[in-house]
Amino acid sequence: MHDFMTQQSRNILLIEDDHDLGQSTSEILKLGHTVEWVTSADAAFKSLSRNQFDAAIVDLSLGADSAVTMIKALQRFGKPLPPLIIFSAQPISMIRDAVKDTGAAIALQKPCSAAVIQEAIEFAVAHRAAAKPGNAA
Repeated sequence: MHDFMTQQSRNILLIEDDHDLGQSTSEILKLGHTVEWVTSADAAFKSLSRNQFDAAIVDLSLGADSAVTMIKALQRFGKPLPPLIIFSAQPISMIRDAVKDTGAAIALQKPCSAAVIQEAIEFAVAHRAAAKPGNAA
């Protein structure tokens, strides 16, 4: 298993409605990060409204809700979003438009390893830092 302890601890929002996958992903992330796991777009909206996160891992399809719809609604309210990682069972080639529409830093096909998740978190955070004014892009 990947050693998260060698990485900087991050505050991560995990938005995943599949109980087994959410539980296992949350447990893996908790090896080196603080994790808030929610199972719906409504719960994600509430968490993002009251907490700051270093990154959010977002299931592309949240039951009847779409992650794209949820993210666009948050953007309309002017809420600054953390760097986004799209999590999908669909092949990445099939979700490129969703990734582009949300402004996500990266997409992962689930299931994936702890090392891949950790690399995606670090990439997303670095991607956001590089995009801030005053930083080289």
